[in-house]
Amino acid sequence: APAFGPTGVSRSAAAPPNGNVSGAIGPVVADPGNANRFFIGTTNGGIWTTIDGGTTWTPLSDKQASLSIASLSLDPTDPNRNTLIAGTGLTSNGGVCPAFACFFTGSGGLRNGLLYSRDGGNSWTSLGAATLGGQTVDAVAARGNTLIAGTFEASNLVTSPAQQRV
Repeated sequence: APAFGPTGVSRSAAAPPNGNVSGAIGPVVADPGNANRFFIGTTNGGIWTTIDGGTTWTPLSDKQASLSIASLSLDPTDPNRNTLIAGTGLTSNGGVCPAFACFFTGSGGLRNGLLYSRDGGNSWTSLGAATLGGQTVDAVAARGNTLIAGTFEASNLVTSPAQQRV
């Protein structure tokens, strides 16, 4: 997407400025066996990986129903460190203040449960949509055949009329 604002804030300030833009990043997972391999979950940008310490990044989940990643983890029992689990959910938050109340709102992609991969993110299985659909899955963990997911959904938090106008 286009970047606006001063160099160093909206895009890379490297000399010479190379124009790289970084979007919002949520969960970051480091591969404990490879210091150059990371996975990140992004706000409405899906899951990405690097194998060269961050010089280049590859998208892993562009074809999934939701690109709004709220949580991400590697299964530590997988000796190849290729089993990933991700929770989808509202990851961009803001406030709406009509009349005399402020409401905490969330935005993001479809909240449809979990994404699960056993091959480092090359392919994904959608899990838990019936149980977790409509909720933000903000914590996930995998241990072999056991998957754990935690959800949280804050909404309609009201502040006093004096606090609503900033």
